[in-house]
Amino acid sequence: MNRGIKVMLIVFLIGVITSCKKDDVSENCYECSNEIESIDVCEENGNFVIDGDVIENDNGATLEDLIRAVEANVENDPDLEGITCRRKIAL
Repeated sequence: MNRGIKVMLIVFLIGVITSCKKDDVSENCYECSNEIESIDVCEENGNFVIDGDVIENDNGATLEDLIRAVEANVENDPDLEGITCRRKIAL
């Protein structure tokens, strides 16, 4: 009986793992944070959405380009000091 329960548990876990869809992980959103705050940075319809505010993407940059620029902070913007971003995972 114990072996049967283990087999059922393994089958259940495999079912749960394979049932996750690609849409469960948001490929178009990052969570960027520093010691003080956290904001969501997403891409929708070719534009960027930063904490609900739509920013026009006239130069065609990718979301990854934006994230790299924010993290690099080449202009030493104090608001971007120490910020790190990670892909947001939908639960």
